[in-house]
Amino acid sequence: MYLIKTISKKSLIVFVTLCLVFVITFSVKTSIVDKIKKTSTLIISTKKFNHQFIVELADTKIKRSRGLQGRESLDMNKGMLFNFFKPTYITMWMKQTKISLDMIFIKKNGEVTKIVTNTIPYSENIIHSDKKVNAVLEINGGRAEELKIKKGDYIRHNIFN
Repeated sequence: MYLIKTISKKSLIVFVTLCLVFVITFSVKTSIVDKIKKTSTLIISTKKFNHQFIVELADTKIKRSRGLQGRESLDMNKGMLFNFFKPTYITMWMKQTKISLDMIFIKKNGEVTKIVTNTIPYSENIIHSDKKVNAVLEINGGRAEELKIKKGDYIRHNIFN
């Protein structure tokens, strides 16, 4: 009888310990994911309309390298804003990206300098900014044409001055 009680207590201790480890791990992982997916509002100002998007900010090397890879879908008015902090020539690609995207290249004042539409999922072709830019906005493929976003339009977000 004593042996059964001892095993039960040990099993209970192991079970409780494993539960605590699971809860702590899940909490830490959730907070990391929340930080990775930090979102904010962005406005695309075209000649006729302002279009509001909720964007995830890719503001670290790790976030920029991961981008939207592996995503199954992207809501219509959502996107990812890649912040490079200073004017630089940017190269992008679609490797491991499952969805077609429009890439909007943006100067530090928020002006759109180039738009690449309907990128090809999984493509390893390099997409160049052509000019020095501070940021790239990725939205669903075809949305730039649908919303009539053009070179010379402006993006309003707190990363632009």
